[in-house]
Amino acid sequence: MPIASGRLSDMLAAMDLLERDGIDPAPQLSQRDYALAGGLLLLGLALRLPGLDDGLWFDEIKALIESVRLPAGEIISKFENLNNHVFYSLTAHACIVWLGESAWTLRLPALVWGVASIPALYYFGRQLSHRREAFLATLFMVANYQHVWFSQNARGYTGLVLGALLTSSLFIRLVADPGPRMRWALAYGVVAALSIWIHLTAAFVIVAHGLVWLVLAIRALRAGTPREVRPGLLAMGLTFALTLVLYAPILASVVDITSSGDGGVFVRRSQVTSWVIGEFVAGFTRSTPTGWPLLVVTLVALVCGAASYWRQSPLAASLLVLPLPVALVVISLFAYVFFPRYVFILLPFVLLIAVRGGFWLASRVLAFTTPRHALAIGTALALAGGFMLPNAWKPKQDFAAAATLLEEQRRQGDGVVCLGLMQLPLRDYLGVDCEGVDSLEELSRIEARHARVWLLYTLPTPTAAQRPAIWQRLHESDAYRLIEEFPGSLRGGEIRVLLRSQKPMQRPEQS
Repeated sequence: MPIASGRLSDMLAAMDLLERDGIDPAPQLSQRDYALAGGLLLLGLALRLPGLDDGLWFDEIKALIESVRLPAGEIISKFENLNNHVFYSLTAHACIVWLGESAWTLRLPALVWGVASIPALYYFGRQLSHRREAFLATLFMVANYQHVWFSQNARGYTGLVLGALLTSSLFIRLVADPGPRMRWALAYGVVAALSIWIHLTAAFVIVAHGLVWLVLAIRALRAGTPREVRPGLLAMGLTFALTLVLYAPILASVVDITSSGDGGVFVRRSQVTSWVIGEFVAGFTRSTPTGWPLLVVTLVALVCGAASYWRQSPLAASLLVLPLPVALVVISLFAYVFFPRYVFILLPFVLLIAVRGGFWLASRVLAFTTPRHALAIGTALALAGGFMLPNAWKPKQDFAAAATLLEEQRRQGDGVVCLGLMQLPLRDYLGVDCEGVDSLEELSRIEARHARVWLLYTLPTPTAAQRPAIWQRLHESDAYRLIEEFPGSLRGGEIRVLLRSQKPMQRPEQS
């Protein structure tokens, strides 16, 4: 097809993704770089220790009971839902075996991966940009509410961020380093496969790398330099092979669960993209001191930053921007298995683009500013985000407080109902004697047996979707009254304790 081939050649020539100017695959770090990266690491660790041992939330408890407590052989061969982040479960299992079971030991891998992602972002930023941009983007992540929260969350999301940064740095070495690259291909394959073993959404970044490499490979073959294709081919092939090996014991279960939508969101497919965007906006405004105004400025900075990176190097811009459309395409195809936290992996790329755009805007809008002035303003904004961190240090869901309330106020003969997601943390984890109900008829039978009935629920969106009749009964009648609400740092994760008391029969008036 000569016409199609000519068009492809013209398109690739226009994109010029082989342009490597502006990228330093192996930056020579100075003592100042090491001091900055080390200081950011220590600050990041200090901000992630408070509250590390506070109460677990539902997903953490579910992972602990159904995965982490199992023998290692069962962890890698048993996959019943998407809550099992296999590689995380293995590392957390090792921590509780060596250090004893507690909230902080269960969360230790998330903490380690979260702190390790700080110097990883600094190094990746130095590959793509100036020291001040790498420093400021890293500082924003150090004080970022979501990154602190996920560094104290016994799930694998900080491992995904670390993997995305390491694979991106290694990919630059693969395609831009003129020296021997096979060792980088091997390292890339191992890190990429382990990242996907944590969670399948790690593939957002890996697929983006594969698309970039495919364009580079086509150009290399057309230019008569097939040797340029080999390192990337080895990296992608090794990633695929190792991923298959790691997932081999559970591959059939993974396919069944992801295709059936087990554990997904409770909204229609057509609504998911807008829902994810809405949740992202809500999380952003909740975690920044200025809320909406800063969000608007950030969106403008992202556009300017992406354009600036494209002018510097289409390769750099592609590595930073392409994972987002890949994620959106996957979301649109598999909407029922997505939550907003699945795009947390893109945080470091967003920060690098936003910081680049911020410097560009400062040089154009605030003409009197120098790069040092812009750096000072950006540093102040990043540190201001730290004022929101005490909210992240609270218990994610305070199940223990709810159990204590029941212990203090429950009378002999009272019934206790753990509605929906409350069963596992309250009954199975904390040992509270309560009954689960799946229908309004079951709830009515419990009410008929007890003069007083306590009812506890959390996460109203899935609770209402799974048990609409019970939900309607609770909120359209005055049979139950709210006794206590226990807040937590998990958005929508408040624990509500309701009580139903039978009204005493009124005596007929005597004539």
